[in-house]
Amino acid sequence: MSDFQKNYQIVLAQEEALRFDHFDYQDAWKLGTILAEKALARKLPVAVEIVLNGYLVFRYGCPGSNISNDIWLQRKVNTVTMMQVSTLHTYYMPLVGQDDICRDWHLEPDTYATLGGGFPIIVKGTGLIGVAAVSGLPHHHDHDLVIDAISEFLQIEVERVLED
Repeated sequence: MSDFQKNYQIVLAQEEALRFDHFDYQDAWKLGTILAEKALARKLPVAVEIVLNGYLVFRYGCPGSNISNDIWLQRKVNTVTMMQVSTLHTYYMPLVGQDDICRDWHLEPDTYATLGGGFPIIVKGTGLIGVAAVSGLPHHHDHDLVIDAISEFLQIEVERVLED
C-alpha cells in the first residue's frame, strides 16, 4: 500500500471517529477557543474559522495571518460543505484513483480547495452541520491542527497522517 493510500485510510478513520453527539454555538466557541489557543501557544500564523449551517460563528486571526487566509478559509469551507468530507480527503482522492473534484466535477479551483485544513462537523444521526477550518500553514499542518483540537474537544485520540 502506498503512503497516499495509507494516509487516505487514516483520513477516512479520522472522519469516522471525530463525530459529535451534539454541536451548538457554545460548542463552536469551545472548539474555536481550543484551536486559537493551540495556535497561539505554538506561535502559528493561522486564521481559524467555524461555520455552522452556512453561518460564521467563530473566527480568529493569529498574529501573522492575513487576508490571504480569508480566501483559503472560504475555499476550504466551500469544499467541505459541497463534499461533506475533509479537504485533505479531497486532496487524496485523485492520488488513490478517485475523482479530482475540480477536474472531474468541474468545480472551480478558485472557489474550492483540495488541500488540508477544512474538516466536517458531523453530528451523529444528523449529518454535516458545519465546518472547522484553519489556514496559514503547509496544508498537512493545517489539517493536523484541526484534528488535534477536535480530538481534544471529544477526548478521542486518532492516528495522524504522514506527510507526503
